[in-house]
Amino acid sequence: MRLLSELYYKKIKGEYKIKMLIFKPDMIELIKEKKVLRNMIYFAETQSVTDKIYKEMILTLIVKDVNILSEVCERGEEPGLDLKSAALSDIREVFAEFFNPQTPAWFNSYAPSKFEKNINFPKYNIKMQELCSLESPQELLDGIIDFYKTFGGGDSNNCLAFKWDSDSNKLAGIDIFSLDRCNIDDLYCIDYQKNVICENTELFLNGDNLEKRANNILLEGDSGMGKSTLVKAVLNKYYPQGLRLIELDKQEIIYFEKIAYEIKNKNLKYIIFIDDLSFETNETEYKIIKSIIDGKITKQPNNILIYATSNRKHLIRETWQDREGDDVHVNDTKNELMSLSERFGIKLSFTSCTKQEYLYIVENLLKSHTINTEEIENENLKEKSLVFALKYNGFSGRTARQFINSI
Repeated sequence: MRLLSELYYKKIKGEYKIKMLIFKPDMIELIKEKKVLRNMIYFAETQSVTDKIYKEMILTLIVKDVNILSEVCERGEEPGLDLKSAALSDIREVFAEFFNPQTPAWFNSYAPSKFEKNINFPKYNIKMQELCSLESPQELLDGIIDFYKTFGGGDSNNCLAFKWDSDSNKLAGIDIFSLDRCNIDDLYCIDYQKNVICENTELFLNGDNLEKRANNILLEGDSGMGKSTLVKAVLNKYYPQGLRLIELDKQEIIYFEKIAYEIKNKNLKYIIFIDDLSFETNETEYKIIKSIIDGKITKQPNNILIYATSNRKHLIRETWQDREGDDVHVNDTKNELMSLSERFGIKLSFTSCTKQEYLYIVENLLKSHTINTEEIENENLKEKSLVFALKYNGFSGRTARQFINSI
């Protein structure tokens, strides 16, 4: 197996070749003649989280590289001495070429218009800031190893959620600015469901050292009561502990095995989120999920859970014809149609609000939106919220949020 690869770097004057043992030849492809300053300015204005722009740009390319060191680290393993030695050789080459006294002063003096502090999530930003403060090759290698163990390698290691990209046949990160960052404390009248899903998620995150194991969860019941929002809120609550979410449409279930293969050896924990899961009787994708959850000879990877939502208690539509048709083994057909929901270890039911619960949700949402207390106590405002619910979508958490948006 050939380990040696070459990384080419062109300065404004002259051409140099760096021999690299670990990182890919195109890792610093952005740094090319006449484009160095242009790329640095673009990076500073769109991604930087430190005032060491040039150094951060180089280190970002390194931590987003996929290589044997990153793969070993994101499995949660400690790299061997020889692998560390090879990586240290690379880091010394990087120091010699990029972090030296001959580096033009304006490379390190550019001040961006505004640090995009939210371009990543806070823990990622803090780790990058720590990495940029390291001053020796050995310290930097140790920092990179810690970075890989925490976030892994690859372009999407600063993402919290992912979707399947059928064009590239792999997972693609969802821009963090696009995420619905729900706060679990802003969800009301579903305390039992919140407690169960949080307890299960914590067991999932810490279960490697416990006898108990977390379960796949089906959140089923009336629409508008926070099933999907609760799953997104769980991600927002637990991502600092290494939780990530992969959103799948029903039609993408066929890619589950490819997804599992891509992430099964990673140190992070993943929730496969399937929203609005239901099937017609002529659709057969449900058999894939049945097999995944409980049926294949290979077990579900320990770092994957399935959280699915549905407005149906039984996920596969059943007609009276199914019960009274000409099937000789009617009970077998019924069991087949009902067995999918039974494969989930935990089922959480959601029911519509009462009038009092609806008003309670409205009141608390008003407070969280810092609307004046006197306005909240105004009976006219309560009456308006009731009229809104009766006129539109009934008593539910979703209706309460829609009313708040309307005033």
